[in-house]
Amino acid sequence: MSTIKINGRDFHFRDECLGDKGAISQVFSRQDYDFSHMRQALPLLAYLDRQKRPPLIIDAGAHIGASVVWFKGQFPTARIVAVEPEPENFALLAQNTMGMEGVSTVQGAVASYNGTGYLQDPQRETWGFRVAPTQAEDEPAVKMHTMRRLMAMEPDATPFIAKVDIEGGEAELFARNSAWLADFPLTIIELHDWLLPGQASSRNFLLAVALGNFDVVLSNENIFCFNNELLRAK
Repeated sequence: MSTIKINGRDFHFRDECLGDKGAISQVFSRQDYDFSHMRQALPLLAYLDRQKRPPLIIDAGAHIGASVVWFKGQFPTARIVAVEPEPENFALLAQNTMGMEGVSTVQGAVASYNGTGYLQDPQRETWGFRVAPTQAEDEPAVKMHTMRRLMAMEPDATPFIAKVDIEGGEAELFARNSAWLADFPLTIIELHDWLLPGQASSRNFLLAVALGNFDVVLSNENIFCFNNELLRAK
């Protein structure tokens, strides 16, 4: 195990683990979640200034917590619900966010339903785990949570950012019960058609976004969806 200092805190990752090192590089060096250079940043931050409650960030697919630490550094008053299904990743996520005010960790996965899913390991390093609604062989069970359930964990916070990086699980997440999209002024998602050819895993997400009024901006591996209905000054 190795440790580096990030924002004055110890951040732990596994030696020789390409997934852990890759996440650290993408989040802190490449700044994958930074939107300050986008033209939609000003109305988004103006929206945040108008809110009387702390902002809520849902981090779906939090891995070992790099994105959580980055978001907390950018938005210190945010309440963050960080969700990760894989046990060893989750242990590091909990360690890396221990004592961080306003951060809750959930061992599980996001889905369109509350119930049970099954953890799959496609052998793509520590950041490649995915959760499926049905069991193919002897995969371990994982607790599935709707976004509404996760939002209810912080009832006194205002939805602000939904970050979704769930290795193709977006196909199931957006299959139904996706009205929560309208509550977040920004949704950041990594799609995985490149990883799962022939499955159209992004289709349900694209259909859900098409029903709303969003600016869609591509940056690195992520799509930033700015909710114009919420960002209009009121």
